[in-house]
Amino acid sequence: MNETTGQSCNTIVEFEQNQRQAYTNKSVQIVFLLNGCAGMLIALILIILIRKRKGHRADLTLLEGCSAGTFLMSCSRVLVSAQRLKQLNEKVKMITSVQCLALRLDFPLAIVGEYMLHLDMLFLSIERLFYFVGVEKHRRCFSVRNCRYLTLFSFLVAMANMIICYGVVLSKSNYCVPSYCPRTTFMTFTHFIIHLTITILLVTVDIVFYMIALLVHHFRNKVQKLNSLRRMQDAKERTIFHGMVFAWFVIFTMKMIPWISYFVSYFNAEAVDLLVAAQILDNLFMPISSLLYLLIHPDLGRHCKAALARFAFFHSTKNTSVVYIG
Repeated sequence: MNETTGQSCNTIVEFEQNQRQAYTNKSVQIVFLLNGCAGMLIALILIILIRKRKGHRADLTLLEGCSAGTFLMSCSRVLVSAQRLKQLNEKVKMITSVQCLALRLDFPLAIVGEYMLHLDMLFLSIERLFYFVGVEKHRRCFSVRNCRYLTLFSFLVAMANMIICYGVVLSKSNYCVPSYCPRTTFMTFTHFIIHLTITILLVTVDIVFYMIALLVHHFRNKVQKLNSLRRMQDAKERTIFHGMVFAWFVIFTMKMIPWISYFVSYFNAEAVDLLVAAQILDNLFMPISSLLYLLIHPDLGRHCKAALARFAFFHSTKNTSVVYIG
């Protein structure tokens, strides 16, 4: 067992030594730390606005799940960046993979948050499709209660995946890894490929449902004649739909490019610059995605503008003219 463990240590040292530059760049880690704090703040604001809104909507309930996932991922980013900054001046030593479980408290937050975000985004695209297919079906299938159950389901799936990751670590408890505990500690190559494939499929299926919803909405408008009130409601829902599609495109771009880069760097330990660029883009999506949802949704955007208007800096100066008659 000792001989096997020593061989495993040598293998990891050879593979990870060059990639360690991605973890020990002080400027990059400070950017990650600030980015994580911004992601936490914006996601928290989004959750508070959804909670304070009177009369819940199905899409806002699912959006709350997305925001919770982003908040957990941002918390994870803050923790791991703080750990990396602390280890900058420390000498790298080899520790067991089980010891990494105690050091990387951020990892379960990242796994749970990521799966919650992508699953709730999938449910959000299905919810938009059901609305354009039929309002009654939408109310029946996507009530606020059902949407909360879907958010709970995404959380349970994320927890199951986290348990699998912990099982991977416990199955090789004597395996030696660097003390900065790279993510490969928690994932075998097979698990990494499965995780990558599921992430790509979830994001890809989103746009399929959005495209179907767009076609259904287009042909339904040609057939049905809507009254003025229904037309106003339909215009609002169409605005929300277009905003969701735009947010999906941004998230797709900011997630898929890093994942492809991770895949390349997994086989090429020399691709340090590619790995760092992928990590920066992967981390920027957290505050940007929450900010997009905050600005594009009419209900949330209105509350956001009202909150900003309370600050004197955002108050517009009004000139009042008084006209005397007589």
